[in-house]
Amino acid sequence: MPPGPLPLGPNLFPAQVPELRDAVLEYLDRMTALAQSVMSGVALSLGLEDYFRTGYTADPTILFRIFHYPPAPPDDADT
Repeated sequence: MPPGPLPLGPNLFPAQVPELRDAVLEYLDRMTALAQSVMSGVALSLGLEDYFRTGYTADPTILFRIFHYPPAPPDDADT
């Protein structure tokens, strides 16, 4: 794959649950902030510069995919 941004599309959300989008995006924002804080703490504990917020991980690729597999009947031999 050539260098540069990955050819990824936006996160997808099911139309059947419209309130899920805002909840998931807020969760992802909070988890990203937490991860960057942890990485900053690790960097500081190792005597490294805190470049995680401004350089290496400043703009992380965050993917979220929801998969739904319909339930199989109880007598299905594959379950």
